[in-house]
Amino acid sequence: MDSNDNRKYSCLKLETLDDVKAIITEVLEEIRSQSKAVEMSGRICNLLQVWLKAHEIAKATDFEERIGWLEQQAHKSKIQVEELE
Repeated sequence: MDSNDNRKYSCLKLETLDDVKAIITEVLEEIRSQSKAVEMSGRICNLLQVWLKAHEIAKATDFEERIGWLEQQAHKSKIQVEELE
């Protein structure tokens, strides 16, 4: 990557996990297209670790939402059973 590429990436605003994944994908595609994967292997590894962490956070958030919904349903069911008694 040359200095123009560095400026292009440094001005980005990463507000969501999808933004993080998108920029990492873009950088990796650029490295691959320039056939510099071997000399950039340390950076590639670091980018992939960040991408993986972003993916883990997204999955954990999804699980938390699902568990919250299940807890709400269980609470509603308990209230309905108590009302019938």
